[in-house]
Amino acid sequence: MCGFTLPSTNHSSRPEFPGGALAGPLSIRDLSALLERLPTSERAALAWAPAALEQAIQPLREGPLTHDGVVSCSVGVFRVLGELFPSLVKLLGAERFFSEVDGASTDALERLRASLPDAGSKRSADWVVRAFQRFAALAAEASPQELAAVEAHSAPEAAFAEFLHRDAAGVLRAIVLLVAAMSIADQGGDPERAAELCDLAFLDAARAVDYLAPAGLAIAPESLSTPGNRGRAILEMVDEARAALGAEDIDALSRFRLHDLR
Repeated sequence: MCGFTLPSTNHSSRPEFPGGALAGPLSIRDLSALLERLPTSERAALAWAPAALEQAIQPLREGPLTHDGVVSCSVGVFRVLGELFPSLVKLLGAERFFSEVDGASTDALERLRASLPDAGSKRSADWVVRAFQRFAALAAEASPQELAAVEAHSAPEAAFAEFLHRDAAGVLRAIVLLVAAMSIADQGGDPERAAELCDLAFLDAARAVDYLAPAGLAIAPESLSTPGNRGRAILEMVDEARAALGAEDIDALSRFRLHDLR
């Protein structure tokens, strides 16, 4: 499993992670669009990647979702990204590459949210992305001592697969689950399955947040939430409550509401 070092903006050394591990969730649709914008010769050399990524996540689209199965798919996804993303960084330059991925991830998340059947799974997807953004920012700045708890340095594939089983790798597994959910949304697949993947991604990411906090990598996804995002979440919860409550429920709540606090 090859790794690459994130470009430093403060000229301090940065840790190596598996290729693509810190680049964010990129849907197969957006990856294909990104490759289409490359010159012909360079595009031809990387044309294999979307199909390889689709094959890697295929087991997540159907069938039982087991921990071992998610880990196996994650190994396959990062194998693809480990070959692809360093090449894209070299071709595009680090600044443009990460800008492209950030923009595409935002667009893919919005498409995913639009396809999800309930507010809870939408909140799960939002939370995972914010947790990953915070994880990536901290990992890029962390000291070697802090990263000892993560142990995600460039390593042979077998060692990386063993790492992916741990709670510390939950954020990375969560991103793979989101990529699969995004693929389902983009292809008009089962929204319930996409929601299940988002909820599992949330559980995996939450385990990683809890695991890493004592090691000094305190991840607070809520700190990246904007007022607009919080307002949207509240409105979605209100709409969900309205859909779940019948006329009799609303009448009952109205009768027991406090009308006078004097």
